[in-house]
Amino acid sequence: MASIKNIFDFSEVFDIKSPFSNWISENSLKKEELDTKYLSVVRVEGPFNEKGEMIKYISRNHEYYYLASLNKTITSINIEKIKWAVSYDDDNAEKSFYLFSGGVLHQNKIKIKLQSTLGKKKFKVYAYTGNVPINGISVDVKFKHSIAFFIGGAGDSKKYLGQGPTFIARDEVAIPFSSIAPIENYSFKYLGYDDIYKDSKIKKNVLPLIESKEGTAIYIVGHSLGGWNGAHLSQILSDKGYSIELLLTLDPVGTKVGVTLISDIYWATPKPKSNYWINIYANPDSDEIDDYIAWGGGQWIPNKNSVDVFHEVKYHHRHAGKMFKEIVKDGNSSSDILLSTIEKFLQEK
Repeated sequence: MASIKNIFDFSEVFDIKSPFSNWISENSLKKEELDTKYLSVVRVEGPFNEKGEMIKYISRNHEYYYLASLNKTITSINIEKIKWAVSYDDDNAEKSFYLFSGGVLHQNKIKIKLQSTLGKKKFKVYAYTGNVPINGISVDVKFKHSIAFFIGGAGDSKKYLGQGPTFIARDEVAIPFSSIAPIENYSFKYLGYDDIYKDSKIKKNVLPLIESKEGTAIYIVGHSLGGWNGAHLSQILSDKGYSIELLLTLDPVGTKVGVTLISDIYWATPKPKSNYWINIYANPDSDEIDDYIAWGGGQWIPNKNSVDVFHEVKYHHRHAGKMFKEIVKDGNSSSDILLSTIEKFLQEK
């Protein structure tokens, strides 16, 4: 028995194809072209860590995530139209460097991961669709920074009672250490003990050198009267909201009234505030002129329970460089501990 054709199946009866599929396809392409033509980035966000938390200051050693928001619903086609670029230590989009295009879809935003080792203090990330990025559609990214203050004692940076300057803290501690310290995002400043005495001097000589409160780790190394005033500086800066990662006092001096009367040092005994404190006490078998001077100024011997590392040496008071390189804990010198602390801070994500 012959099959009966469905009279409503026009395509089979008249052997024709529906025009609607081509019409829909052509208009879809036109719509995508229009979407691309008027596509733009409206916002760039970041950097984010792997937990999705926004980070204010980053390490050069890690990748971070960035997000771009568009003015239209994101499709696979317009994702590839998004370009990414960076500029270093400036805000000039026209001088930025093109990186790549695209990304992945993340909560209706385009997500990329990026690690940058270039730039001294910061860089800027752009997302755009045109030929040149736009300054306003970008995000500033700042690197972590560390700074060490090396504070000399009496007669170190300038004459004291007709003696000096000796530059012990500069030549035996600050410069040798800074030659092995990280090249990037580390700086140091050598100062005399009187350069950090009271707020006016601190505002002039210390605060302008600190990049930021949240993104900068501070290290204080003080010898003799510089150890006394340096310990005070750790408390003053901590109370202002700065982060003192390590305090190192090399045979600090300042307990006797006589030296306080003739020197720009604080009267009160310091109450240091730092994440880690190392104190070196010089107690040589025989005294020389510098040891008598230290005794006359009053060696400060802090309570051992308040110090993370209290170490006694047989060096003379003037031997700050030897104290700095003396093994004090677990096979490490104060110099080693300072270096590892700085590197850890800069490398942590």
